[in-house]
Amino acid sequence: MLKRWEGAQANSIEGYAFFAASVLFALHAGVEKARMNGFMALYSLSRVVYATAYITIESDGWSRIRSYSWWIGNLSCVGLIYFGGKKL
Repeated sequence: MLKRWEGAQANSIEGYAFFAASVLFALHAGVEKARMNGFMALYSLSRVVYATAYITIESDGWSRIRSYSWWIGNLSCVGLIYFGGKKL
């Protein structure tokens, strides 16, 4: 279980750079605050789900939750970049 905690933490640290960069880009581009808050909340929620799934789920069938939540988190960052690009 300790290895799973370490893996979840390492993945969260690695993914944070993409999140921070996309938020800073969206801020610089002038994306509406409500839209940014929505994407940032979605990212945060997906990371909580990801970490919980990574640590607790051991069956192959349910482990897809981990993959889906990882993709949702990354796509929320892509959404920030997309709407930031539309503003520029």
